[in-house]
Amino acid sequence: MPKDYFQGMAPRTPSASPTEPERSIRNIPINTRRERTPAPPMSGGGVSGNLNGPYNPLQRSAGAGVLGFFRRFALWGIALVMVVLLGAVGAVAFRDTSVVVMPRTHALVISEDIGLTAYPENSEQSGLGGLTYTTSVKTYEEEASVPARGYEEVSEYAKGTVTVYNEYGANSVRLIKNTRFKTPDGLIFRIRDSIVVPGKRGDNPGTVTAIVYAAQPGEKYNAAPTARFSIPGLEGGDMFTRVYARSTSAFIGGFSGAKPKVAESDMTGARDKLRARLEEKARGEAQAFSLDESLVFPQLLDLSFETLPPTQGSDGQALLRERLTATLPVFPEDGFAHVLASATRADAGVSVLHVVDVNNLSVRRIAGGTSSQQTIDMRISGNTTLEWQIDIDALGKALAGIPKASFDSTIAGFDSIESARAFVRPMWRKTFPADPVGIRIEVQKKDSK
Repeated sequence: MPKDYFQGMAPRTPSASPTEPERSIRNIPINTRRERTPAPPMSGGGVSGNLNGPYNPLQRSAGAGVLGFFRRFALWGIALVMVVLLGAVGAVAFRDTSVVVMPRTHALVISEDIGLTAYPENSEQSGLGGLTYTTSVKTYEEEASVPARGYEEVSEYAKGTVTVYNEYGANSVRLIKNTRFKTPDGLIFRIRDSIVVPGKRGDNPGTVTAIVYAAQPGEKYNAAPTARFSIPGLEGGDMFTRVYARSTSAFIGGFSGAKPKVAESDMTGARDKLRARLEEKARGEAQAFSLDESLVFPQLLDLSFETLPPTQGSDGQALLRERLTATLPVFPEDGFAHVLASATRADAGVSVLHVVDVNNLSVRRIAGGTSSQQTIDMRISGNTTLEWQIDIDALGKALAGIPKASFDSTIAGFDSIESARAFVRPMWRKTFPADPVGIRIEVQKKDSK
C-alpha cells in the first residue's frame, strides 16, 4: 500500500492536560528589552566625572562639544598662521627695490712729516687750487684787583679789527699805509701797514682783515661793532661805494685822563694769572669747536693778548683787565682731504672726501700766522682714513630703469663706491624701477654691523 507522506504533517491533537499552552507561532513569548546598566568603573583614569553614579547621556555630549571646540580653534589658528606667512612673503616679494652701497676708503699712515701750505680764502693764491682757510675769531676778557699806587695822566689810542670788502671788480685793490676808515658818525681810524684786498670771484667779494687804529686818543673811539666803514680816499668814483669795511667786535683801548698807577711787579703777577685763565678757556673751546664740512686743529690756534688800561676799582684798588683774541683756522674738509691725498699719492679722483678721524693726526705750525694776508705752513704726521662721499641722487638716476644684469657695470662708473648689493623687488622683476624714487639706497659703513 502506498505511503502517505502527509500523514506525519497532520496537526497534533490537543494535549489532554488543560494547563499546557498550545504550541503555535502566535504564542511564542517575546522577551522585553533589558535596561542597560552603567559600565563598571575604570581603574587608572577614564572619562572624568562621577564614575560611581548612574550613566548620564549628557556627559558624553559635553565631552564631544569640548573636543569640537578645540578642533575648530586649531583650524582657525592654522588659517591665521597661513595668512601671516602669506603676508610676510608678499611683503618681501613686493617691497621697494633697495641697494646697499659701501663707500670707498683709503687708510693713510704718515710716518714722516709732510708739509702743507694753506692760503686765506679769496686771496690771489687761493685761485691756484691749493688749500684755503677762513678764520674763527673770538675774544675773551678777565679782570683782577691789584693795589693802586696813585694816579697818572695817560693818552691811549683805541684799536680794532675790520674786514675790508672788494665788490668793485676781479682785480685786487691796494690800500696804502695810513689809509683812513670812517664810521657813519665821523670817527676816523687808520691802518699802519699797506694791505691788498683781493678781487671778487663771481658774486663773492674779495676780503681781507686788518687792524685799524684811532686817529686820536680817547674813550669815544672805543666804537661798537660797525656795519660799514667808508674809505674817504676813494671818494669820486664807483670804487668808493664798492670797497668798504665792517667790524664785528667793539674797539678797545681808547683812553685819555688819569688812571690808577700800578707797580710793575703787581702788574706782571696779575697779568700772568689772567692770561693763563684766558688761554685755558680759549683752548678748551677750540678743542670742542665743530662746524659741518669743516676741519679745525686746536694746535693751530693763534693767541693775541692785550693789557687794557687799568680802571679805578673799589677800596683804592686798581682793576686790571686782560683781553685775548683767539684766531682759529678753519679748513674745508673736502679741500683738506684732497690736498692730503695728493701729498700721500692717494688717487682721490673728483669725488667729495671726508676725513674720518683727525684726532690721530699731529698738526703743527711752522711759519705764518692766521692773518688773512699770510699763509700757514704746517707739518702733519699720524694716521687717518679718507672716505669717499657717494652721490645718492646721481646713483639713483643711473640705476633707474636699467636691467639687473647691468648693475655691476653701472656701479663700476662710480669711483666713490667700493662694493654694492641690489635687491630688486618683486623677485621676478628684471629691471630696476624707472623712477629713482622707487629705489631705496642705503650707505653702509665698514664698521657697521
